[in-house]
Amino acid sequence: MFWTNNFEVDIEEDHAQFVNAKISSLMCKEEVVLTAVYASCNIPTRRQLWEGMLTTSNTALSWIVMGDFNVVKGHSEQVGCKALDPRALEDFNDCLMNCRLEDAGYQGASFSWTNGRIAKRLDRVLFNPAYGELFPHVKVKQFAKTISDHAPLLVKNCKSIGVAKRSFQFQKMWLHHPDFHKLVEENWKLPIFGDPLMVLGLKLKRLKGVLKTWNKTRTDYVRIGEKAVFSFRRK
Repeated sequence: MFWTNNFEVDIEEDHAQFVNAKISSLMCKEEVVLTAVYASCNIPTRRQLWEGMLTTSNTALSWIVMGDFNVVKGHSEQVGCKALDPRALEDFNDCLMNCRLEDAGYQGASFSWTNGRIAKRLDRVLFNPAYGELFPHVKVKQFAKTISDHAPLLVKNCKSIGVAKRSFQFQKMWLHHPDFHKLVEENWKLPIFGDPLMVLGLKLKRLKGVLKTWNKTRTDYVRIGEKAVFSFRRK
């Protein structure tokens, strides 16, 4: 890790697969937790990373995670290779859901790594809800690879101004939560009367508010209930 004099960096944990640092700067007085990732290629070994991230997710600070995760989230993130170990897929997606991490997306080529025959999206930037509130317009640009077989990523943070709010984004990880489908079904059944198109719009607007509140208030379940499930699955 390298940084300029504009930043104050406190390395809190130096693990073989990740580095946790607390960062502050002259431009942003709020402290931010950064997890720089270089994941193992071995599935059992990589679980140490997921467990470390789960522990870090208990922070009350804004948290951003970035680097080489050595795993994809699904088949759409790779070409040239049909094999995809379901254990690796489940481990990674469980970690994202349990840690309440959102993928920042990217601008650039579809894949961040290639050996000339196979291409995958192994590198990414993730952040927790607190980071999304602090920087509601996170942008990630992926450049063409040069010497390395991985493409470099550039993260740009835009701090909120005035009362600007982050736009609503549906999170795929919600689909795996045991309460999600029941919540949507019960909310959708609540009656609204009027023109069919108007009813549809009002129901969607109401559901959006419910999901935003639910995503914040389910923190206790994620950090306590799901943490126990996560630990149980690994034994």
